[in-house]
Amino acid sequence: MLGDIQRYDVIIIGAGPAGSSTARVIARRGYRTLLVERKSRVGIPVLCGEFLPTVEELRDILPHSSRIDRICNISNSVVLNRCNHIVLVSPSGDEFDIPMRAIVIDRAAFDQHLAEQALKAGAILLTGTKLKDRVSKNQVRLISGSGTRIVECAVLVGADGPLSTVARCVPGLSQQETNDLSISIQYTIEATGFDSDRVFMFFGNIAPGGYAWIIPRGHTEANVGLGLRPSYATPRRSLRNYLHSFIHHYLIEKLGIRNIRIKRRISGFIPVNGPVQSTVTATALLVGDAASHVMPTNGGGIPTALIGGNIAGKAIVDYLKSGSKLSNYEEMWRREFGNELITGASLLSVASIPMLSDAVTEWAMRCFGRRMLNDVIRCRVPYPFQELSTPLNLMTGQLHRFLR
Repeated sequence: MLGDIQRYDVIIIGAGPAGSSTARVIARRGYRTLLVERKSRVGIPVLCGEFLPTVEELRDILPHSSRIDRICNISNSVVLNRCNHIVLVSPSGDEFDIPMRAIVIDRAAFDQHLAEQALKAGAILLTGTKLKDRVSKNQVRLISGSGTRIVECAVLVGADGPLSTVARCVPGLSQQETNDLSISIQYTIEATGFDSDRVFMFFGNIAPGGYAWIIPRGHTEANVGLGLRPSYATPRRSLRNYLHSFIHHYLIEKLGIRNIRIKRRISGFIPVNGPVQSTVTATALLVGDAASHVMPTNGGGIPTALIGGNIAGKAIVDYLKSGSKLSNYEEMWRREFGNELITGASLLSVASIPMLSDAVTEWAMRCFGRRMLNDVIRCRVPYPFQELSTPLNLMTGQLHRFLR
């Protein structure tokens, strides 16, 4: 055991975008803030596709958030590439080109920049350290290479990813089950011939229950990966086998990409079932991937992590300063982006029906067409279903009738 019990106002587990954003808001108000990161260096290894819509696009995707302009303006120093299109590719190879302005960022540099901002605001950072368990209501046990220590806080924040230890340790916070998660694998590839202006998403049995992607970091480098749901996949077939098949079939044979060199390999989990039911208790809360604040139909989690972190920080400051309820956090994030996440989860549930086979996926994508697919990718109920009282039920019924 290391030393006496140290006391903080707030302890945040996880120094990704959500955790560092939360820490910065609290620390700059003068509260003693501890930011705990299990990795030895913030942001490394990278567990992200690194794709982020521009502020202008985010205003359209998350129309109820008033924080986008202040929080989601990304420094040019971490921008690797700018894209203008997302191309959705059906199992037969039909392409649906959707205009979307976006940036591809250096996620490691971005995470480090956010952590540095938190430190400048006054937060304390512990790397190579993780939460082991909760000792009492206000005390947690941390473990690192140098041993264990017990620390005390008024508020505990879980920004520690989809399989959150904070959620597991604190009664009243919702845990994510493994069936709520898509499993993913990604290679960062150096090669010649990438289209730097277009992000590609491929649907069908190449990635059962999910999709594969090519996200260009420039003309000569891209993040190439896929996410799938195990219940849809072939038993005992590995993620690596799915990805290698995709690389051979699409990158090499279809797109003619040559001289491939794999720079980095990562794998992880992506929340896909919408926000967890309970993200806050009287003295603890979840933010970012730990709260499943991810847009289900496109896998994007950086904007909601930044916005959610800012909301969490302000709610915690109000709680420490005036005793207002910490539950204000949940009310605020649900108001600013909750509807989009819930709609996206419902749309993904409907989309799961045609994902049962390539033939049905092909039919559904052709029936939807570019305009409706554009709505789905933005977590919106597609036109012309928007004016109906139960649009998703009607969409589901139509798909079931086709399958019969």
